[in-house]
Amino acid sequence: MDPVAFVAVALAAVLHAAWNILLKTAGDPLRTATAGVLAASAILVPIVAIGWLVLRPAIPAEAWAIGLFSERAYCRFLCPLGGVLALLDRLHLLNLLKRRPECGSPCHLCERGCPVRAIEPTGKIVTSECFQCLDCQVEYYDETRCPPLVRATKLRGEPMPVGIPVKHV
Repeated sequence: MDPVAFVAVALAAVLHAAWNILLKTAGDPLRTATAGVLAASAILVPIVAIGWLVLRPAIPAEAWAIGLFSERAYCRFLCPLGGVLALLDRLHLLNLLKRRPECGSPCHLCERGCPVRAIEPTGKIVTSECFQCLDCQVEYYDETRCPPLVRATKLRGEPMPVGIPVKHV
């Protein structure tokens, strides 16, 4: 592999990991994500665009066809960053994606909602396939959709939240 491409992929892997850690530990993830996207747009997009023009691979028509039927096909099957992240993921020390004992049996809500099918029928997340999109975590903490949380809310006798409360100023 070309050393320049290797350094670019390694840098992208480190930035991806740092971004995920930043979002998961931030007090307000939406504000953090907005600031991060704006900063990345101003700084990283021109760098990535130049790198893509220099290093872009020739993508055959079959790969484009696979992309029509598979979620994030390029990221999953062709992108070298995806391969590096899958290898590095085998070394992870912390599992930050939360799961309940009910996940997978009887509940399959997160499994059905995963865009890349990285959750097994048993409820276990296959971290080498996971893109850290956090869709499963949105379901995990949603008191109106997650069956164990809905059941717990009903047992406590609290009214079910119907939406996001709006404060009028």
